[in-house]
Amino acid sequence: MGGSAFGFGSDIGGSLRIPAGFCGIYSLKPSNGRFPIFGHRAQTRGQSNICPVTGPMARSVKDLQFVSKLILEKDLTVYDPESLPIKWREVELPKKLRFGYYVDDRVVKASPASARSVHETVAALRAQGHECFEFEMGDKAIRGLEIFFNILGADGGNHLLQPLKPDPMTPAVAALATLLRVPKFIRSFLALIADMYSETVLASVLRSGEKSANDLWDWGDKQKQFQLDFFNEWNKQKDLQGRAMDAIICPIMSIPPPVHGSTERLSTAAISTFFYNLLDYTVGVVPASAVDATVDKMDQHPDWFNQDRQKSLLEKITYGYYDPDVQDGAPLGIQIVGRKYEEEKVLKMMKVVDDALEQSGRKKPHKSQN
Repeated sequence: MGGSAFGFGSDIGGSLRIPAGFCGIYSLKPSNGRFPIFGHRAQTRGQSNICPVTGPMARSVKDLQFVSKLILEKDLTVYDPESLPIKWREVELPKKLRFGYYVDDRVVKASPASARSVHETVAALRAQGHECFEFEMGDKAIRGLEIFFNILGADGGNHLLQPLKPDPMTPAVAALATLLRVPKFIRSFLALIADMYSETVLASVLRSGEKSANDLWDWGDKQKQFQLDFFNEWNKQKDLQGRAMDAIICPIMSIPPPVHGSTERLSTAAISTFFYNLLDYTVGVVPASAVDATVDKMDQHPDWFNQDRQKSLLEKITYGYYDPDVQDGAPLGIQIVGRKYEEEKVLKMMKVVDDALEQSGRKKPHKSQN
């Protein structure tokens, strides 16, 4: 019957966006403070650098707009002391929107299927007269993830692992627990080896761990500087008439929804969503396409990785779960990224993107994952 009209979830690294993308539905990850979170139980409640947020999920942009407006019209400060006094705002979009887009964050490159969902969206928007241009990520995601891991791992994982004892752990959590038990000097040595092989993200994970208050404050300062740098980079994307970039379009995950059970071993694929929690930007999810085994296989794209863009260890792990024959027909969602506190604008841009995709003959999912 399609389930409920809408639902809510929390997101500190992609927990709203990834399930929505897997299921071919819509979601909104707001900036911290726009939606109430009072009463939400989180292992990270004591740290305020990267905050969990709550947001809605729905089966259409119209439903998502309805439930978001229903909540944001209220004075949420009456119910939640952490909510901002920003009620629902009506916004007007320019007739011609400007979208940046990318399919390679230089950490885990989007698979042919995930990249195609972005390119099809770009083509659909251009057909409606909107401007789309490549946004160069450079080392932004690599820098951001180093900060992300070091801040959220500053307690040595205690707040994450303590509530789980003595319960059995999923493979992903068990691997994290094992890593955290490795002495710091050994992890530092392994990080040096990872650096030698240009495995920058892996080195960052190995170096993360329990920190002093002084070190945590230093990483918090790095986060603030990173947010400012990205803010300035966004502002540089103006055209000759001075029109700003309205949003960024990018994959939710580097691969399509994998088979049931495999996500327990696939936390590397969530890297595409971590980035915007660090920035605290507003992000919407729109279903854009579906896996097509006739065009998405790796052997049909022999130059996807080459001498200039060799496959990293994280990419080797992630691509081990990419099989278009098995994933054929699975939903492919995209992220529509706006700036901080732009929930109303992002919702309107999601409608523009959704309408453009529909008019272009959006490829629809045609089977459930086994």
